[in-house]
Amino acid sequence: METGSEAQADFEKIKNICADYEIMCGDLARCLEHGVHSAAIILCWKVVMHVLYKKIDRVVGVRRFSVMMDCLDSKPARLHFSSWSDLNKVKDYQMISICHRLGFYDQNVERMLNSMLDQRNSVAHVTERESKRANVEAFISDARQSIDTVHEREFRASTDTMDRMRRAGKGARLELQNMPLITVESCIRELAVQIRSDGQNCQELVSLAKMCVEARSEKERVYLADALVEELSSA
Repeated sequence: METGSEAQADFEKIKNICADYEIMCGDLARCLEHGVHSAAIILCWKVVMHVLYKKIDRVVGVRRFSVMMDCLDSKPARLHFSSWSDLNKVKDYQMISICHRLGFYDQNVERMLNSMLDQRNSVAHVTERESKRANVEAFISDARQSIDTVHEREFRASTDTMDRMRRAGKGARLELQNMPLITVESCIRELAVQIRSDGQNCQELVSLAKMCVEARSEKERVYLADALVEELSSA
């Protein structure tokens, strides 16, 4: 690979995370080896989006993700997902925004991904911009950082979050309003598990679950209420 040692280390980390995308990573490696810079950037972006799609499928599944998009008023009309690969029906810039709003990454990563998308678009279309090795190495570094963030992000409500909500009581409403939807759903599902196990002694838990639902927008309330009922009904 004719790239610097740091870029090579970043690429090796990407390959380790994307072991299930071996063919694309192999194509990317050959582009890097032969100095085909524009193609390397395009392929590297496909790897980044692949990681994001697979994370969505693993964490929430495409059906739930579709409903979440409806809650955010971000789903184009007549869009249907039947598998994770159908997520490419959503334009990349929309997907970046939606996943940020759902809590897959923070605003810094969102900005990084938008910048990478701009660079990918600049080399995928006819422009006067010329890709150089330094551009590819910087792109690979950003790809590795964003992939690390998406890959490692956990959505299960932490014990600290649950304890803080209990202590805050009604004061937790503002925090719940600002939480990513996926995190609030995780809180509700965790509360539902505790309600099932505590039986009759669960009034505080029921109140917290109700507050989680009521703190959100109208569409999100319907989604979260369904999640609560689903979890309460499970064995």
